[in-house]
Amino acid sequence: MKKLLFLIIAIVLFIVSMRVGNKIIIKILEDDKKKNATENTLSLAEPIERTYIEESGELGFNSLFDDVNENNLISKMDYNSSAKMYYKVITSVNDYETYNKFFKLPEMNIQNFENYFIVILVNDSERAIDETDLQITKVIADGPSTFVIMKQKNPASAFQLNNIFYAVVEKTQLTNDLIIEIEK
Repeated sequence: MKKLLFLIIAIVLFIVSMRVGNKIIIKILEDDKKKNATENTLSLAEPIERTYIEESGELGFNSLFDDVNENNLISKMDYNSSAKMYYKVITSVNDYETYNKFFKLPEMNIQNFENYFIVILVNDSERAIDETDLQITKVIADGPSTFVIMKQKNPASAFQLNNIFYAVVEKTQLTNDLIIEIEK
C-alpha cells in the first residue's frame, strides 16, 4: 500500500514539474522571440525566389502529331532547337479553345487571360536519362526574354514518358522571346 501511495505521489509531482517546466520554457522562448522580432523581419537567411507559376503539370494528348489531322498542332507551334521542344504561348481564349480540344488544360476564361498566359511544351523526341521525368520549375522574364526552366523531378522515374507540359504563368513575365532551359 505504501509503495502504491509513493508511486502516485511521484507521478503527480512529475506531472506538476513538467507543466511548470514547460511554462518556463515557453516564457523564455516568447521573450527571445520578442527580443529578436525586428532582426527576424528585416533579414532572411535565404532570399525567396519567385517562380511566377500559378499552376503547372503534365498533359495527355489526342492526335497531336497526326499529319492527316487538319488541326496538326505541331505545325502551329514554335520550336526551341537547344531544348529540342515545341512550345506554344496561349494568351487568348481563341487559342485556348483550339488547344483545349486536344489537351485537358486548366479552366481559363477571358478574365484569367488578363493576368495570366499558358505555355505548353512538347518534346520532339526521347530525352536522355538525365532529362526524363521533367517538370517546369520556373518561368521568369529577364530582359527581352522569358525563360522557362525545366528540371528533373527528385526522385526521377526512368519510366515517366510524358512529353507534354504546361504552366499557367503571370502575364508580367511574358516577352516576345521564349527560351527553354533544362537544368541538370
